[in-house]
Amino acid sequence: MKSWIVLTAAASIMFLSSAAHTEPTAATPGSEAPALEVSNGQGAVSIASMRGHYVILNFWNSADPQSRIDNALYDRSFARSSSGVKCISICTDDDRYLFEQIIRVDGLQEASQYFHDDSRLGSLMADYSAVGAGKTFLIGPDGHVIALDPDVKTIETIVGGDAA
Repeated sequence: MKSWIVLTAAASIMFLSSAAHTEPTAATPGSEAPALEVSNGQGAVSIASMRGHYVILNFWNSADPQSRIDNALYDRSFARSSSGVKCISICTDDDRYLFEQIIRVDGLQEASQYFHDDSRLGSLMADYSAVGAGKTFLIGPDGHVIALDPDVKTIETIVGGDAA
């Protein structure tokens, strides 16, 4: 009976400790950025092809005003600069025409703006834990996620500190 209690206690401890320790299943600071490849009328890009550069991966949607504002800030601060920071901005809207009009109205760099591929959006969003929109990832030159939802100042500090 005593050995049965010890065995049950040991099994319970093992079960509880394994349940408490779970590996991250999506992009989190310190983890390697999940594979990603997107294309637009200007070409295709992947996270792997941008190794050696800082990358801002931004998910935005027209129904989320803050994500649209942030997208414009990243575009003006990095996509047009010689900072060496690369931008990948993915629109999660369902309407390609609306996406194209927003690029025009907001004056965004077309080369860094991507409209999602319906067939892969769900898995892409799951890989990056980007439910909806308004989720941004700063990925380092080594391909690891450095920060979630960083503002422009934070990115400038990280990139500037690395350049020094």
